[in-house]
Amino acid sequence: MRMRKSIVLVASALVLATLYAGQAAASIGVVSGRLMFYNNQGNYCASDGRSCSGARYPASQFNVNMPIRDVKVYVRNNTDQIIGQGITDSNGNFKVSWWSPGSGNIVGNVTWHGEQKDGRFAIRTSSGGTWVFWTYKKTLRNNATTNFGTQVWGSNKGPNSLANLYDGAIRMWRDALNYSNRMRTYFTNVQIRAYSSSCPTSCANGEDKRIIIDSSTSAYRPQARVMHEMGHIASYLSHRDQERRVFVDYSRDGVAGWNMRSAEHAGPSFEEALATFYGDVALYWHWNPEPYSCLSSGPCPRIANNNVETSTGIRSSCSAGEERWALTSVRYLRDVYDSTSGESFDDDSEPYYQFFDAVNRFSNGYGNRSKDEPWDGFLWWTWVDDKDGRSARDFRAHLDTLAGISTYGEFSRNCYPAGD
Repeated sequence: MRMRKSIVLVASALVLATLYAGQAAASIGVVSGRLMFYNNQGNYCASDGRSCSGARYPASQFNVNMPIRDVKVYVRNNTDQIIGQGITDSNGNFKVSWWSPGSGNIVGNVTWHGEQKDGRFAIRTSSGGTWVFWTYKKTLRNNATTNFGTQVWGSNKGPNSLANLYDGAIRMWRDALNYSNRMRTYFTNVQIRAYSSSCPTSCANGEDKRIIIDSSTSAYRPQARVMHEMGHIASYLSHRDQERRVFVDYSRDGVAGWNMRSAEHAGPSFEEALATFYGDVALYWHWNPEPYSCLSSGPCPRIANNNVETSTGIRSSCSAGEERWALTSVRYLRDVYDSTSGESFDDDSEPYYQFFDAVNRFSNGYGNRSKDEPWDGFLWWTWVDDKDGRSARDFRAHLDTLAGISTYGEFSRNCYPAGD
């Protein structure tokens, strides 16, 4: 083992020496360690008798130290200049080579910035600045490996909200979006800005690839906050040319804003359902029989209104306006995706990536089943003329054509979601 470590260090030193050949004498070395945080996020699958088969976030990961995964790591010298860069692995471990002018040992430290290793997203300040998480300074030994040990951000007495926010985002990427080729191509350089009261319940801007998280409280509610907002970005980027006109109007029921069971116009209701579904998959994969979705800093209460596997039935069995609930469309999407129900109308089990590819089938323009259907336009002037356009019904038509299936059963047994 000692021989192998020496070989790795010598190889790193040779690479660095080649890069800086011809320059003055230099110090070179390696730093290693592990980055952890105290996980205080809700939406885990509780150990209360519910099924957690296929659940990606079990209760055993709550209120314990967890690795800070797939994040960029920087080595800095005593004047805070970056002299090396690397990444953490799935366990939070890192090993980074560094180079510095001069000779002998130097003083330095390690930082991380909430930046996903491949540039998928980064946690930023409310104005777009960089959050920097510092370790203590330590002597970095020349021609040797300096071990920083395990560094933990937050504790049970004071969790670090930004570290928790990063983990919610990395869960969304690793356990959901990463399984779509379309997202691997287009979901890049997304800024997650924390925190700003300018957006009281958090929001997303697809054109700018920007998410605003409203408060540190929301960092502990990943399913309905950072995962949901990343779902909106994913929806936007799935469209042709990675853009569309966004129609936001939650006034239909006479109450400001929306919730999972408010009767909204079909266009906005479906968009909220799609963003919710995208995020829910990060927590419950297709074989989980009891997936829940809610806004909570704990587990979702085990009630029917939170269970997205529940199907109310045909329209005559549904509550007034239930066909316009975001929850209704979420349940339709879940039935098309899952592989557990055993119901005669629910046997498709479509792969996750298909839901992004189906969105891409919305054509450019303002016509029926086009991506900008809610809008009308004449030259430079546009206005909304179809608030029920770009609905779950339109999505079903595109998905069925793309996959060569019929999801009419799932659609009709989930209150036949509104749309035109």
